[in-house]
Amino acid sequence: MRYIFWVKFTYESERGARGKLMVSQYTFAMCSYREKKAEPVELLQLDGYTVDYTDPQPGLDGGRTFFNAVKEGDTVIFASDDEQDRILWVQAMYRATGQSHKPVPPTQVQKLNSRGGTAPQLDAPISQFYADRAQKHGMDEFISANPCNFDHGSLFELVQRLTLDHRLNDSYSCLGWFSPGQVFVLDEYCARYGVRGCHRHLCYLSDLLERAENGAMIDPTLLHYSFAFCASHVHGNRYSFKGTGDFQRSQSTQQM
Repeated sequence: MRYIFWVKFTYESERGARGKLMVSQYTFAMCSYREKKAEPVELLQLDGYTVDYTDPQPGLDGGRTFFNAVKEGDTVIFASDDEQDRILWVQAMYRATGQSHKPVPPTQVQKLNSRGGTAPQLDAPISQFYADRAQKHGMDEFISANPCNFDHGSLFELVQRLTLDHRLNDSYSCLGWFSPGQVFVLDEYCARYGVRGCHRHLCYLSDLLERAENGAMIDPTLLHYSFAFCASHVHGNRYSFKGTGDFQRSQSTQQM
């Protein structure tokens, strides 16, 4: 594990019999620790170094992307798991070294160089960046899967229930209302995977009633809105949904 620390060095200088002059100097250092150890096994003071991005280093293990720190011909190479991790490390070391040259990520360099062209170009490093993140978090299998092979109605019900639980655990009382960001994600899921609005509100109404019975504070306006939406859908009062309500949704609405 690597960390950047702000190290303070204090010097004492005698100034006669009345007191001492205390002089403090701060510097940043890159420290490497072993797991569950309080003392660093390696320490590199960053004063005088210049950090920048570097090309892949063949033959080096321990990372997928690389950056280096150079000082008077002395080069230290660092590795990270993905592009985002590398960017964060380079930015932190850039602030620590105080160097005049600001490192620019290779993806931004490619964008600047391609602006003069008329035809759009595929940004391979950015796509590779997302692929690295997906692989790091174990999402490769889900991203490459065929969406048609999943029951998105059930998946959306689970996503919305977990989102509501997270929202109700906030320090501020939300009364069951989703945040704008959460509403955007749920709307995008429904639009992308064809989740019907009636199914969405039926699941929402069921979750709200369940949490209200367990003592959570729920806004009655939410209950009325979701029930009215489902009732107008099932009974065909809404022109856009006329004749589309099936037996299962009708039964669920009557139970509500």
